[in-house]
Amino acid sequence: MMVTYAIDYKNSNYEYSTYGISTNDNYLMNIHNNHDGSQDASVYDFKSMKIHHYKVAHNTSNKADNIDNFDFVYSFTNSFSDYFPKQSYDNNIHFDFKKVATEEDKETVDLIFYKNKAKTRSKSKLELQILNSELNLFPLFRFTCLHPMECIQDLNYNKSGLVLSAISENETEKYTLKSFKETSLEIVLPKQ
Repeated sequence: MMVTYAIDYKNSNYEYSTYGISTNDNYLMNIHNNHDGSQDASVYDFKSMKIHHYKVAHNTSNKADNIDNFDFVYSFTNSFSDYFPKQSYDNNIHFDFKKVATEEDKETVDLIFYKNKAKTRSKSKLELQILNSELNLFPLFRFTCLHPMECIQDLNYNKSGLVLSAISENETEKYTLKSFKETSLEIVLPKQ
């Protein structure tokens, strides 16, 4: 699956895409557009806690058929601890999901972050609009939008669904799903 979210954060606007396996959130990939026009890809391997980096050697698009073709050339691998040197931050993330409303095939859910483990002091809140689906696609939203918590796999909605939008209580953060599609992508991870 591939998702693209429009992200409005403190008057900055950009779009970010993530590729993932719908039935296995141990592998997520994003493709970066560089200033010189080249592209790089990073595959986040949660099973081995490594990030595999690739150059995108060739990208052809067929807009009529809505098809993108990529060729990946392996560059290097580093560990999560190299990329996220303070991985202990996940022990300090306390959150809860609270259902606000249900409307036909959508739910409104508050994702609340707390300052303390007892979850008595709220730090921030996102109001999520989640479309019911057969698969839990929340990891694609988390990985695309929830920096610096994108790699905390415990931060996962326990029901199937696709996040359509999210907005912070002070409206300084807005996330909107721009595209969602099934893709056929194969990439070989290096043997470690």
